[in-house]
Amino acid sequence: MECEGVSLKEEELEVLRLSAAGLTMTEVADRMCRSLDSIKTYKRHAFDKLGVANITEAISRAILNKLF
Repeated sequence: MECEGVSLKEEELEVLRLSAAGLTMTEVADRMCRSLDSIKTYKRHAFDKLGVANITEAISRAILNKLF
């Protein structure tokens, strides 16, 4: 999904959505049927693309940019 020059892959958005719902990274990995390392990579890529340093900022930026 793309908004104001920010483009996130569906997996990156799903990590943010599930984190916003209160799931831990391990729970996100289980829910998405991916390894914990993959989830950490999706999260890191989302942070880089959004220009943030933590999950709270990432979720806030995604909401402000209407990415979910």
